[in-house]
Amino acid sequence: MSKIQLVVFDMDGTTLCNEWAHRETKQAIIRTLGTNCTLNLEDYIGRSNQLFWHDVLENMGLTGDVDELVRRQFSGVLDLIRKSGLRESPGLKDVLQFCKDTGRKVALCTGSDLWFVSDVLHHLDIADFYDVVITSKDAARLKPAPDVYIAALKKAGVAPENAIGVEDSTSGCTAVHGSGMPCIGYLAEGENKQDLSAAEYRINRMEEIIGILRTIDPD
Repeated sequence: MSKIQLVVFDMDGTTLCNEWAHRETKQAIIRTLGTNCTLNLEDYIGRSNQLFWHDVLENMGLTGDVDELVRRQFSGVLDLIRKSGLRESPGLKDVLQFCKDTGRKVALCTGSDLWFVSDVLHHLDIADFYDVVITSKDAARLKPAPDVYIAALKKAGVAPENAIGVEDSTSGCTAVHGSGMPCIGYLAEGENKQDLSAAEYRINRMEEIIGILRTIDPD
């Protein structure tokens, strides 16, 4: 049996490079609220969207419905994904097929809402590859807490030493390590500027994951 029995992927910024869509949508929503937000949006990559909108309202001295702002964000991002024709990260389908062909389970871990995740995976036509999908409803705490990854391991029935996580953010890498798994940091050929120095492996393209798995589990 392979040492790595489960590969766990983050979604936003990893499964597909859509952080630009989140950024544009957040900025558009903030403009409807006012002009005095001083938060750095980059500081919230890979973190809870509920936390982000809570902090926005507090920063701007406003009250509002955080859940409704999150819903508006996801709706706006999904609209941009569809209009732009954005696809999965290059090489991802090859990795997913490799995992399937070699008997490895695949999981998706994200702090996003289930309806948004489902719509994105079906838009990309990759939903059938995933054995486990963990979303915001499955954990009390979101990244950088490890809860979503711990939930994925439990649902897959795999020990952390027999799994590996793929992330694109500093907080995501922290969450992966908190669950006991090693981490692969996705740099997206230099487009991702997050600090992933703590990751055991760093890749520019998704297909490099196949080489990592073959190194860990030589024939």
